[in-house]
Amino acid sequence: MEAFREGKDYLVIDPDICINCNDCLRECPVNAIFPEDEVPVIWKDWITLNAKESKTLPMINDLKKPLLDKRCNIKEL
Repeated sequence: MEAFREGKDYLVIDPDICINCNDCLRECPVNAIFPEDEVPVIWKDWITLNAKESKTLPMINDLKKPLLDKRCNIKEL
């Protein structure tokens, strides 16, 4: 998953590296990843954010637990 970049409290996907295989959709424990043409309206701004932020953030190297806050689709793991 070379397309993943790590921010302070979030991850982004580099659209230039992503090959649109959709493997990450099944792996995301908080259901926060969507095919680009199926991104809910409320999250559409993140498409641009991912493209911008992925240019400066480092590649993620380790599996991380998801944030358990209001932005997540789950309450606990």
